[in-house]
Amino acid sequence: MNTKHGITVAVILLAATFLAYAIWGPKETERTGVRSLRTAQDADAPDGEPRELLGGWLVAPFDHRLELLSGVNRFRVPLASRLDYPMGTAHGAFAYNAQAFWELNAQRGGRHTGDDLNGIGGMNSDLGDSVYAIGNGLVIYAGEPDPSWGKTVLVAHRLPDGRIIQSMSSHLKQISVPLGEVVTRGQTIGQVGNAGGRYLAHLHFELHEAAGPSLGAGYVNHRTNRLNPTGTVREHRDADPESLGPSIGEIVASIRRDNLVIPLPPTPRK
Repeated sequence: MNTKHGITVAVILLAATFLAYAIWGPKETERTGVRSLRTAQDADAPDGEPRELLGGWLVAPFDHRLELLSGVNRFRVPLASRLDYPMGTAHGAFAYNAQAFWELNAQRGGRHTGDDLNGIGGMNSDLGDSVYAIGNGLVIYAGEPDPSWGKTVLVAHRLPDGRIIQSMSSHLKQISVPLGEVVTRGQTIGQVGNAGGRYLAHLHFELHEAAGPSLGAGYVNHRTNRLNPTGTVREHRDADPESLGPSIGEIVASIRRDNLVIPLPPTPRK
């Protein structure tokens, strides 16, 4: 057998081997491709390739901890020169704190990461009540990260000292603002809910100091980047404790919503 004939036979045998393997060999489960990268929030696998699990090739769920605010979005976060409470003022007694920040809950195995604000009627009396933006900000998350959280909104705010903090409103019945919207203090961002019937209606309210969407567990043993929500609002409220007035942004929004004319100061006479 000459060399040329031997190479031909080897090629034929190799091709036959690959063909036989393709026909009778083990079949690989079809890989699921990335379907969306429109935003980091709705991306299927921004943190890597699909991976082979016991059930076949699956796309890894999005890990919100891997997303950071872009330079553009950091620039878009407006100044929050004043903060207010998300369900009315403490003086007005529209809500009470049913479970305070960092309160130990032995049944849940950790400390509470936020404040559970409940309507003064208790039970489900506040279901559907408005939840307000605590300050001027940028919506950096609007969705349902986990069934236990229910519908959730994260708003980034720039404090006068330059720090960027995030307010988190969870268990909502409805979200009233889209991802990426700039909101004003006092603007309605959602409605009090019960996470699809998991709890009695209340608002789980958190504050974080973070460089990207911060969505963690509701009970932990390490405080990390979490701030005292009610205490931080009180510190930056900068208003008369008895003041119940809406923000200028909310007044303008209501005027536009009702198609009224925005009042302007009279033109001075010459």
